[in-house]
Amino acid sequence: MKKRLILFFHPADERKPEKDQTIYKWAKDVRHSRKYVVSNGKLLSSIDDEIKECNFGFWTEWEAISRFEEINNASENKKGFPERRHYPIKPLSEGCNSISSEGNGSCKTGYLNTDPCVLGNMFLYSNCQQDNNVKKCKILKDLEPGGIILFGSGKQSNEKNIYDKFICDTIFVTKYKIENLSSETFEDFYNDTIQKLKEQKAPDRTLERFTRLSKWYYTLTIESLKNKNKYYTLYIGATIDDRIDNIYSYVPCKEIEDLNSDIGFERPDLSRVLKNYFTNVKNNNGGFGNQTINYKNDVDDIEDIEEVWNKIKECIINHYKLDIGTLCDFYE
Repeated sequence: MKKRLILFFHPADERKPEKDQTIYKWAKDVRHSRKYVVSNGKLLSSIDDEIKECNFGFWTEWEAISRFEEINNASENKKGFPERRHYPIKPLSEGCNSISSEGNGSCKTGYLNTDPCVLGNMFLYSNCQQDNNVKKCKILKDLEPGGIILFGSGKQSNEKNIYDKFICDTIFVTKYKIENLSSETFEDFYNDTIQKLKEQKAPDRTLERFTRLSKWYYTLTIESLKNKNKYYTLYIGATIDDRIDNIYSYVPCKEIEDLNSDIGFERPDLSRVLKNYFTNVKNNNGGFGNQTINYKNDVDDIEDIEEVWNKIKECIINHYKLDIGTLCDFYE
């Protein structure tokens, strides 16, 4: 069984709103981007290694509606820090509908979908780059459980013209694999996914979480796949309370005790860990890249994926002094 370590590249730019707005409408006909969002959920603290429920901030993709506010003195912060703080609003919710007539729109009508989605106390990845004709992208439809997808962006250092840095926003550990994803109707999507989760012996808590988010997640992401007549695979990531081989998905984050003093953080560069597995980077013969995905033969068959996962986690906690966001819910 091949447990791959995959670098999945997506645009790094922070989403910028229209002038004098406090609501960011569902993104349409523009490039994907990142938002620094506030979540209420559970994290593993970098200070005392304890799990706690609290508010925290992290970088992610959220193309649907969000309320936002400017971060105090953002222009004085270091490059790479966020300029604004977003509060995602759940599609189909009463709050979403009251904000905008476009609030209860859908990703099927030209609005951008969100992939991966890490809100709703689950980690889901369903389609991005899976229909790309680039040969190396074909593996994305057939990943084995227990592998790691690092969602992030390539970045150039000041001294070089190659992408020798990889700034990461999501550590996604594959566990459940829903092949030939049903997307024509919500009922098809829900029933097919629940059946396959049960076949893969998902625990009740995972089934319950999926049930709670399924309707708005379908609107957020899956409905965009209707009528495409293409084959996609939905991956549902391992979580801290539903692990695989003792590892789980998470986001680098920072606890927020006071929103007024929160300035966010720069996404961690994992090159100090990854270069040990990508020999062309280790030997200064090239970079990680910044397009579609990257994986190498020398990391294609990692004997101990848990060791790789632990090194990444240690880098995020010990070097960057960031927390580990294990379950991310809406700030409501």
